[in-house]
Amino acid sequence: MDNLVTGLKQHIRGARVLRETDIAIKLNTVLSEAQAIAKAELRELTEDDVSKTAEKFIRNLRKTLDVVTDPVVEASIFEEIELYHDYVIVDPLASLSLIELIEHFSAENENAHEKKIAGLVMRTTKGKYKMDEVLEAIRS
Repeated sequence: MDNLVTGLKQHIRGARVLRETDIAIKLNTVLSEAQAIAKAELRELTEDDVSKTAEKFIRNLRKTLDVVTDPVVEASIFEEIELYHDYVIVDPLASLSLIELIEHFSAENENAHEKKIAGLVMRTTKGKYKMDEVLEAIRS
Protein backbone atom coordinates (compact mmCIF):
# COMPACT_ATOMS: atom_id res chain seq x y z
CA MET A 1 0.00 0.00 0.00
CA ASP A 2 1.24 3.48 -0.85
CA ASN A 3 2.48 6.03 1.67
CA LEU A 4 -0.36 8.45 0.93
CA VAL A 5 -2.98 5.78 1.63
CA THR A 6 -1.23 4.67 4.83
CA GLY A 7 -0.79 8.28 5.94
CA LEU A 8 -4.43 9.08 5.23
CA LYS A 9 -5.55 6.11 7.33
CA GLN A 10 -3.30 7.30 10.17
CA HIS A 11 -4.78 10.81 9.95
CA ILE A 12 -8.28 9.37 10.09
CA ARG A 13 -7.38 7.31 13.19
CA GLY A 14 -5.73 10.34 14.79
CA ALA A 15 -8.77 12.53 14.13
CA ARG A 16 -11.01 9.91 15.73
CA VAL A 17 -8.77 9.67 18.80
CA LEU A 18 -8.84 13.46 19.15
CA ARG A 19 -12.63 13.38 18.66
CA GLU A 20 -12.39 15.56 15.55
CA THR A 21 -15.24 13.66 13.96
CA ASP A 22 -15.85 16.15 11.16
CA ILE A 23 -12.26 15.76 9.94
CA ALA A 24 -12.38 11.98 10.31
CA ILE A 25 -15.65 11.78 8.35
CA LYS A 26 -14.42 13.98 5.49
CA LEU A 27 -11.11 12.15 5.13
CA ASN A 28 -12.81 8.77 5.43
CA THR A 29 -15.23 9.79 2.67
CA VAL A 30 -12.31 10.48 0.33
CA LEU A 31 -10.71 7.16 1.24
CA SER A 32 -13.97 5.20 0.84
CA GLU A 33 -14.72 6.77 -2.54
CA ALA A 34 -11.20 5.95 -3.77
CA GLN A 35 -11.52 2.38 -2.47
CA ALA A 36 -14.83 1.97 -4.29
CA ILE A 37 -13.21 3.07 -7.56
CA ALA A 38 -10.34 0.62 -7.15
CA LYS A 39 -12.71 -2.19 -6.16
CA ALA A 40 -14.93 -1.56 -9.18
CA GLU A 41 -11.87 -1.90 -11.40
CA LEU A 42 -10.77 -5.07 -9.54
CA ARG A 43 -7.40 -3.74 -8.43
CA GLU A 44 -5.55 -2.45 -5.38
CA LEU A 45 -6.04 1.08 -4.10
CA THR A 46 -3.27 3.47 -5.21
CA GLU A 47 -2.10 6.97 -4.30
CA ASP A 48 -3.40 8.11 -7.66
CA ASP A 49 -6.92 6.93 -6.78
CA VAL A 50 -6.87 8.92 -3.55
CA SER A 51 -5.41 12.03 -5.18
CA LYS A 52 -7.89 11.98 -8.05
CA THR A 53 -10.78 11.49 -5.65
CA ALA A 54 -9.64 14.45 -3.52
CA GLU A 55 -9.21 16.55 -6.68
CA LYS A 56 -12.78 15.65 -7.70
CA PHE A 57 -14.06 16.67 -4.26
CA ILE A 58 -12.17 19.97 -4.47
CA ARG A 59 -13.52 20.70 -7.98
CA ASN A 60 -17.07 20.02 -6.78
CA LEU A 61 -16.58 22.27 -3.76
CA ARG A 62 -15.29 25.06 -6.01
CA LYS A 63 -18.41 24.70 -8.18
CA THR A 64 -20.52 24.95 -5.04
CA LEU A 65 -18.73 28.18 -4.12
CA ASP A 66 -20.01 29.72 -7.36
CA VAL A 67 -23.62 29.48 -6.16
CA VAL A 68 -23.26 29.92 -2.39
CA THR A 69 -24.00 33.36 -0.95
CA ASP A 70 -23.83 32.65 2.77
CA PRO A 71 -20.40 33.65 4.18
CA VAL A 72 -20.58 30.96 6.88
CA VAL A 73 -21.10 28.25 4.28
CA GLU A 74 -18.31 29.72 2.13
CA ALA A 75 -15.93 29.62 5.09
CA SER A 76 -16.86 26.00 5.74
CA ILE A 77 -16.22 25.09 2.11
CA PHE A 78 -12.83 26.82 2.15
CA GLU A 79 -11.92 24.91 5.32
CA GLU A 80 -12.85 21.62 3.65
CA ILE A 81 -10.77 22.43 0.57
CA GLU A 82 -7.83 23.31 2.81
CA LEU A 83 -8.33 20.03 4.70
CA TYR A 84 -8.02 18.02 1.49
CA HIS A 85 -4.91 19.96 0.50
CA ASP A 86 -3.35 19.44 3.95
CA TYR A 87 -4.05 15.74 4.39
CA VAL A 88 -4.29 14.39 0.87
CA ILE A 89 -1.33 15.25 -1.33
CA VAL A 90 -2.85 16.76 -4.43
CA ASP A 91 -1.15 18.44 -7.36
CA PRO A 92 -1.97 22.06 -6.47
CA LEU A 93 -2.63 22.94 -10.10
CA ALA A 94 -4.96 20.01 -10.72
CA SER A 95 -7.82 21.48 -8.72
CA LEU A 96 -7.69 24.95 -10.32
CA SER A 97 -10.33 26.12 -12.76
CA LEU A 98 -9.48 26.88 -16.38
CA ILE A 99 -9.33 30.63 -15.74
CA GLU A 100 -7.14 30.15 -12.65
CA LEU A 101 -4.73 27.97 -14.65
CA ILE A 102 -4.54 30.55 -17.43
CA GLU A 103 -3.83 33.30 -14.89
CA HIS A 104 -1.19 31.13 -13.19
CA PHE A 105 0.70 30.32 -16.39
CA SER A 106 0.30 33.84 -17.78
CA ALA A 107 1.89 35.26 -14.63
CA GLU A 108 4.76 32.75 -14.80
CA ASN A 109 5.35 33.35 -18.53
CA GLU A 110 4.64 37.05 -18.98
CA ASN A 111 5.69 37.40 -22.62
CA ALA A 112 4.61 33.96 -23.80
CA HIS A 113 2.40 33.49 -26.83
CA GLU A 114 -1.18 32.42 -26.10
CA LYS A 115 -0.57 29.01 -27.72
CA LYS A 116 2.25 28.33 -25.26
CA ILE A 117 -0.03 29.19 -22.35
CA ALA A 118 -2.73 26.96 -23.85
CA GLY A 119 -0.23 24.12 -24.21
CA LEU A 120 0.85 24.44 -20.56
CA VAL A 121 -2.79 24.39 -19.45
CA MET A 122 -3.58 21.35 -21.60
CA ARG A 123 -0.51 19.46 -20.40
CA THR A 124 -1.30 20.22 -16.76
CA THR A 125 -4.91 19.09 -17.13
CA LYS A 126 -3.92 16.08 -19.26
CA GLY A 127 -6.19 17.03 -22.14
CA LYS A 128 -9.24 17.90 -20.05
CA TYR A 129 -9.78 21.00 -22.20
CA LYS A 130 -9.64 21.34 -25.99
CA MET A 131 -7.21 23.79 -27.58
CA ASP A 132 -10.02 25.96 -28.98
CA GLU A 133 -11.69 26.14 -25.58
CA VAL A 134 -8.45 27.20 -23.85
CA LEU A 135 -7.58 29.77 -26.53
CA GLU A 136 -11.09 31.25 -26.33
CA ALA A 137 -10.76 31.56 -22.54
CA ILE A 138 -7.34 33.23 -22.93
CA ARG A 139 -8.72 35.78 -25.38
CA SER A 140 -11.76 36.66 -23.29
